[in-house]
Amino acid sequence: MYIIPYFLENEAKKLLKIKLSEFINEITNDLLDNIFRYNSDNKYENLMLNFEESTRKSILKVIVDTFKILDDLYLKSDDRKKQFNICVKKCHRSIVTIFGILEFDRVYYYDKNDRKKHFYFIDTLFHLPEYDRYDKIIKGIAIDNAIATNQKKGAETTSNQINSILSYLNNNQPINISRQDIYNWLDKWNVPNIEYSVIESESDTLYIMIDEKYIHEQLKTYFKGDTKIETKTTEQIKKEFTNFMNWLSNPNKQLLLPTPKTKSRNFIMSKAFITFTDIITKGKRRILNNKFTFLTTGKNPWDEFMNTISKIFDFKKFKNIKVLSDAGSWILAGTSNLKLFCENVIIPCLCEFHAKQKINHSTKDESLRKKLWECIDNDDKTSFYSIFKTILKDKDSKRTKILKSYRHYIISHWNSIKEMKKSKYKSSMESHISHDIAKPFSYEPKAYSTRHIQKLIKLQEYKLNGINILNLYLNSCNNQEVSTIKKEQLSFSIFDNHSSNLPVLNSTDFKISHLFRILTA
Repeated sequence: MYIIPYFLENEAKKLLKIKLSEFINEITNDLLDNIFRYNSDNKYENLMLNFEESTRKSILKVIVDTFKILDDLYLKSDDRKKQFNICVKKCHRSIVTIFGILEFDRVYYYDKNDRKKHFYFIDTLFHLPEYDRYDKIIKGIAIDNAIATNQKKGAETTSNQINSILSYLNNNQPINISRQDIYNWLDKWNVPNIEYSVIESESDTLYIMIDEKYIHEQLKTYFKGDTKIETKTTEQIKKEFTNFMNWLSNPNKQLLLPTPKTKSRNFIMSKAFITFTDIITKGKRRILNNKFTFLTTGKNPWDEFMNTISKIFDFKKFKNIKVLSDAGSWILAGTSNLKLFCENVIIPCLCEFHAKQKINHSTKDESLRKKLWECIDNDDKTSFYSIFKTILKDKDSKRTKILKSYRHYIISHWNSIKEMKKSKYKSSMESHISHDIAKPFSYEPKAYSTRHIQKLIKLQEYKLNGINILNLYLNSCNNQEVSTIKKEQLSFSIFDNHSSNLPVLNSTDFKISHLFRILTA
């Protein structure tokens, strides 16, 4: 409906060529000034910094002039005059872009047949975000940086990216994104579900490493034991203050102190599943082949995992499915879900880290530690009990209870420990948990809401599986509800330079210009 008339294309082209010529002349003069006129020991640095600063300003000016040309052409067009009247001739707007702050004026129109219908031609033509100071590219970059680090660091990094280096050196950055901005953008984004590509493998064994990590949840209530303590009213605070002042005047009187509040410790348990088929060596690095990461904070992790992994791997091909874990109760309870076909054999393997940890905590005597491992290797439970009996000797009741729990843990998972020792590939889950969950979400003291952490965890999973977060945001930020996107569909086809709603941009002559590359980059 609101498209610039085709017969105005030639006029728009001429005007834009003039502006492009001015842009090139301005940049060229600035470059020559820095090379020939200014003498300085830091000539190279000045050249680069001033050139970057002037290029940013010139690009913004070209975009503003482009808006002005197109808006004026539409203002004077017969199509506009037939249907729309001017409501406000100059409405100012500013948008934060990757080049800096874009400030421009545009005309506000209303429909002659229905005065309730208003629109900005420029906003409609370029699909500019409504009631928003930041464009989608900035938001996507900020969210991408936040997922790679955290929201605070992501805000700082993005602010530095979109401000010129010169303004950064002068401590005069006009754009400062806050972590609350990133939180709000994430909160409004209906993060889509990704349908991952199928992973082909010739291996007959699938390895699945599983573990969990507790993340602090934002506290909502106060508790003393199991009893909820309500928030104090102003009257209660005044009463306690009066009581305290009376006690100061008469110290012999007993002071009735308020009952201290104790905060409940709320945690969100995040679960991580990492699958691979084998390990390949590249130089000094060992890389998990056909690796796939699944993260969740949901209450039914196994159902979520199986719904995803069954579409990625062909379970008919896997004779053995080895589960490498610390044998947590929730893990063991769900391993049966992995048997999708009668050919599948589920083999639980206890991570050597946890077995070694229990043995090393049982005694400091290296010879006894070695003997305990020999008992496991030789499948000699009798000698194992005998050695533990020696360790338990002369220990107090508290220490005895701890040591017996270690012994029970090892005996309960005796076969799983032996399976791990026979396994071709061992577990590296502790390092994955540290890098993938602990570092971004619990390394520093933080707390999250249940809803927000699920989004962050899922985006972290996407990033680990090679999904471009900026691309994902640009493709789905306007979704009104959660959708499903195939990984293959995530491309920049929506930004195809050969299709544009601006006829002037479709011109063959214009497409070879520098301005076209700027506007459609």
